[in-house]
Amino acid sequence: MGLAELFPDLAPPLKSLADRLVDLLPLARRHYYHRDQRGRWSIKSVLQTIASELAYHALDVQSGTAAQASYLKAIDSGATVERKDELRRGLLAYCERDTLAMKVILEKLVLNAALRASAHINVSIQGEEAAGAGPAS
Repeated sequence: MGLAELFPDLAPPLKSLADRLVDLLPLARRHYYHRDQRGRWSIKSVLQTIASELAYHALDVQSGTAAQASYLKAIDSGATVERKDELRRGLLAYCERDTLAMKVILEKLVLNAALRASAHINVSIQGEEAAGAGPAS
């Protein structure tokens, strides 16, 4: 059961949000690869080849599995307020990094697509000029 079914009063905005989500994996697989990915397609594997300065190693929460564990600790009734706040900050930093990573990866994919399109246009124009058509006016 999805969120829209669990919260019918929120169904329209939830469905609207879901309609706008895009999975970048198929786009990345089709338009980007770096040998340092070593066949891996996780956000972190792609990101390290695009923006290594955004690595996760300096964060308290460094993986999805660690994020799940931190969340469970944060909602534990035995956790102190200070501990919950510490876990919250770690989770927010991790989520912020994941969001920034997706933004940077998308920008790289768009740039690559634009450069390929530009190169294709330049090759087409040069081909026309070589054939005697001259530059388009």
